[in-house]
Amino acid sequence: MNASHDCMQKCDNAIGSYNCSCDAFFKRDPTDWRKCEATNPCSSGHGCQHVCFKGSNNQATCTCFANYELESDEKTCKDINECDPSNPRHRCNQICENIQGSYKCLCQKGFELKKDGYECEDINECLDEDLYHCTDEFQKCVNTRGSYKCECEQDLYFIDGKCRGLEKNETYKPQLPKPRDPSKKEMEEAVQFSITPNNGFEWDFKKDESFKEQMAIVTTDYCDVNMTRCALKDSRRKRRSPLSELYTGDQVHLLPGYPSNSSGSLKVAFYVQQPLGLFIGNISVLPRNTLATIITSHKSVLETAIGANISGVETLFKSTTPTTSATAVPVEPSSNDWKWIAIGVGVGVVVIILILVFVIWCLKKRDNPRVKPAWDDSPHEQQGGIALTSYNRDHQALSMETPSDSKQT
Repeated sequence: MNASHDCMQKCDNAIGSYNCSCDAFFKRDPTDWRKCEATNPCSSGHGCQHVCFKGSNNQATCTCFANYELESDEKTCKDINECDPSNPRHRCNQICENIQGSYKCLCQKGFELKKDGYECEDINECLDEDLYHCTDEFQKCVNTRGSYKCECEQDLYFIDGKCRGLEKNETYKPQLPKPRDPSKKEMEEAVQFSITPNNGFEWDFKKDESFKEQMAIVTTDYCDVNMTRCALKDSRRKRRSPLSELYTGDQVHLLPGYPSNSSGSLKVAFYVQQPLGLFIGNISVLPRNTLATIITSHKSVLETAIGANISGVETLFKSTTPTTSATAVPVEPSSNDWKWIAIGVGVGVVVIILILVFVIWCLKKRDNPRVKPAWDDSPHEQQGGIALTSYNRDHQALSMETPSDSKQT
């Protein structure tokens, strides 16, 4: 089904339907109510790829059919990509596929398109024996969002690959489910917390099941009002039935090797898969920072579910910058970078040398001030500073005075 309207120009929404109308200088095509024709069409040879009309200035102007736009040459028409994430124009609930002049909606595996051509709904595989396969005749099919699971009927236990009842005085302790192999992205979004064991605490099947179910409940409660932080589509909230849950215990997964004993405490690391068909882009795992926030804000409820105290909530991967690999690789300089580096180092050395020379010159100038010697004792020369008398001048004066003194004697 074509999900886009087929009006050539304007589409007017109506209850349960829609109507088409035309822009200025156009009128409805009498042969097709969806199309428009120019009230003042151009003569042949106009060069427009789709439609040419004459406006108020009586000049030939080009326009395009529905879901096309003019190129920069003002004549050629190009298809509008309604599925472009930067310019979302589609109404698809899950997958959008662009086609020339329109687009169509598709669904992920386990879903089917509704009659409206936009939204996807879950397929109940359990209603069709060809759509599910359970290994034991006493297993029943249980539908899940986008998939299904097989469970033993009431009072039966899955032991050694078969569903059977317990014999008299026989006890059965279900084993912890084997963790699925996580993808790299699922491991990166995992969160870890610690439990201090007391009174013989053991993370067994019941505690594992209780934790996952309660984790799904609090995650649903949080994400129901924080769709963006949970990387979910906002439109989903308006259409979701209040009886359905965003998250179930089947979407909560422990990492392989957990729970693990470490330094006297039990470490639990897990991640939460996003509900199929509801997450934004390729964010198929609940973001780790959001998951850590949910655990912290609902800690008391989760502690009640497992019967132990939770502490040390932290993300396993500390990096906040998205990278394509766990280890960042430094960028190697190009072949010309070393030349600029050498020039920069050389200029820096020259500048440092000039600064040192200037500093040394200033220090020498301060330690050896130039003082103008005073050659006489006249008052006008002493006003500018300390007047110095030449040693040779005093000595000559003394020599000249000595003979006269002797004659007086």
